[in-house]
Amino acid sequence: MIHINIGSNLESKYGSRFKNINLAINLLVESKAKILKISNFYETPSYPNQRFPKFLNVGVAIDYENNFHKLLHLSK
Repeated sequence: MIHINIGSNLESKYGSRFKNINLAINLLVESKAKILKISNFYETPSYPNQRFPKFLNVGVAIDYENNFHKLLHLSK
């Protein structure tokens, strides 16, 4: 089991913070990761400069058959 934390504090060309996180989760599914559990969404202040936009965060537990190094390289 692998635990991944995903967060976004800015809108992107793909949409809102929520859409950015959903896109990341969908990319995990497309890469053959089995989603075991997704936490609730949490909003947290930016650190160290709290004047920046707040982060939207979620934790995801996955099962991934391949080596986790391969999963890391998918994000590049």
